[in-house]
Amino acid sequence: MSKKNYLGQKVLINYNKWVADREYQKLISEKLKLNFSDEGIYESVKIWSFLYRNTNLNPFG
Repeated sequence: MSKKNYLGQKVLINYNKWVADREYQKLISEKLKLNFSDEGIYESVKIWSFLYRNTNLNPFG
């Protein structure tokens, strides 16, 4: 059997690095061919914190 690449080219993102490193955010934006903007970044952190607050998967401690 051959491997299929249904998604095309993939960009892997290290979430912890993305949250903490503005230059990494810019690099990912370039790889995705998007204009960089950190608008709303802290909103996404608050959402993830809320979602994982009561689980063992809590990335914020």
